[in-house]
Amino acid sequence: MFIPVYRELSEKLHQWIVSERISGKLPGVVQLGKQFGANPATVVKALKILEKRGLLEISPSSGSFVHGRPDSDKCDHTVCILGNVSFSRGHDRLLDLLNEFAAPYHFRVIILDGGGQMFSSHPWRLADFPADAFAGFGLTQNLLSVIRAMKKPVISLNACFGIPEVSSVDFDWNTGIEAVFRSFRQADFRRIGIVMFDNPQYHFRERMEFFYTEFCKRNGIKPDYFCAPCNATEMFTRHGEEYHRIFAEKVMEYYHSLPEIPEAIYAHIQAVEALFLRRIFPGKLVASLQDMLPDIAMLRYSYFDLLKAGLLQLFDEYENGIPVRFKQILVPVYFEKQEN
Repeated sequence: MFIPVYRELSEKLHQWIVSERISGKLPGVVQLGKQFGANPATVVKALKILEKRGLLEISPSSGSFVHGRPDSDKCDHTVCILGNVSFSRGHDRLLDLLNEFAAPYHFRVIILDGGGQMFSSHPWRLADFPADAFAGFGLTQNLLSVIRAMKKPVISLNACFGIPEVSSVDFDWNTGIEAVFRSFRQADFRRIGIVMFDNPQYHFRERMEFFYTEFCKRNGIKPDYFCAPCNATEMFTRHGEEYHRIFAEKVMEYYHSLPEIPEAIYAHIQAVEALFLRRIFPGKLVASLQDMLPDIAMLRYSYFDLLKAGLLQLFDEYENGIPVRFKQILVPVYFEKQEN
């Protein structure tokens, strides 16, 4: 995960102050820059962050002085994460880790699982919610308007498209999925199946088709693409927990109805569905998963890393003001090859 140099420097100095490794007057900006390999402007930006946290007193004529150790248990601000966070295993542990990460910034983290849907029909209710900053899965224009009217920082998580006035954090699916297609190409697979649930809000199926067709153009491959989408909400309503198995069976029923079954499948699904699919698909299977599964090659990714990157951007906006130019931050995904 990319962390700006000034942010990395401010955190290092923060930890040194907390541990009493440094006290009194700090070296000058130029000397600190030489010590940390940063230019003076970067050092000044890092020191201003610590000044806002109450750790330093900065005088233009006298220099920078350590103000004293902060109360490490004191959290002055709250950031609220809206949306479906229950996709992540160990929900409570995830919240603990996020609060550990946010504590040095004097923030506490709360999660409103499903909060995006909760406020989407009555977005003005968000104005009464006691939070200083917001991060949202499935952020809508109405929710964004309410948060912006409160002049509070907000970031979109996991690629909410069509809302240009907000910074966003997403996984770098383009690079990761290209690595999958490259491995298929090296194995001389051309008939590729892609499996995912319909998600009109994020338009992920369209993005997947774009990744695939662009890869084919660059590599001189004639596209041979078969998408097997299903609606997860409808299937769960109809079949309950059995929908994982039924989903995999319907996918294979679709592929077996084609003149030729695909040689390889990329599946953007959960672990339990990947296991069912592995049992009934004879070819090469690559899945995008948070869990390690035997005999399945995968794209691995971390929602903890995604949320940390989002929080860092929020802390920056809270301390330095909402930016004029908004950022798109990409969090890596990793292709791990495992022989079937």
